[in-house]
Amino acid sequence: MDAAAKTGTAQTGGKVSNGVFVAFAPYDDPQIALAVVIEKGGSGGALALAVADRVLMLENAVYAILSPEGFASILWKDAQRSGEAAELMKLTAPELKKLGVIDGIVREPEGGAQTDPSRTLWNLDRALTACLEPLLKESAVSLTERRYQKFRALGRGKEDA
Repeated sequence: MDAAAKTGTAQTGGKVSNGVFVAFAPYDDPQIALAVVIEKGGSGGALALAVADRVLMLENAVYAILSPEGFASILWKDAQRSGEAAELMKLTAPELKKLGVIDGIVREPEGGAQTDPSRTLWNLDRALTACLEPLLKESAVSLTERRYQKFRALGRGKEDA
């Protein structure tokens, strides 16, 4: 199957960059969307990623709609409490997988993705293929309904089920 993909980075006010990858299939009539948080998935784009059929994260990535500093500033009017905020926010791949926000974690080589990009891409290829194959067997109506139900369930998490 031919697919299309787009990587994206965005500067966040001169601070940390966000890095994501989104694939669509089939490319000429997109019905399936796969999203990967590569480094940091943040801001409004984090919300958009959530509606993909499958959302994956590299194991050392973080994913949130707001920085811990922003969260602390809003909640406590004190950006210095960002460490406490980060713990509450559940930013890491294992935490988000447990909550059902993401569907899978892509392993990184020892020392992080940057130490062996070829291995990271190989792991990513395997993960995306494993996600895509069962989705190709579903109808467009089924895919749409599954996305709707998945998005509606966000926030409940598997801990609440």
